[in-house]
Amino acid sequence: MFMITGRNSSRSFYQDLSKDDDIPKNMQNDFLHQMYKEFGTIEEEYFYDRLEDGKYDEGFKERQVKEKKSR
Repeated sequence: MFMITGRNSSRSFYQDLSKDDDIPKNMQNDFLHQMYKEFGTIEEEYFYDRLEDGKYDEGFKERQVKEKKSR
C-alpha cells in the first residue's frame, strides 16, 4: 500500500499512476476515479483554480482574511 501525505501529493501521485503505461488500463481508470472522488476534478487547470481558492485547505481562506484584517 502507498502512503502519501498531503492532498497535493495525493493528486500528483494519482495523476502519475493514471498515466503510467506499465499499469493496466483498468487500474489507471481507478486512479482517475479516486482523484475525482478526492478533489472533484481530474483536470489540472480546475484543480489549481480550486487550490488557489482554498477549496482543499480547510480554513485556509479564512486564515488569510484574518491576517489581512489584523494588519
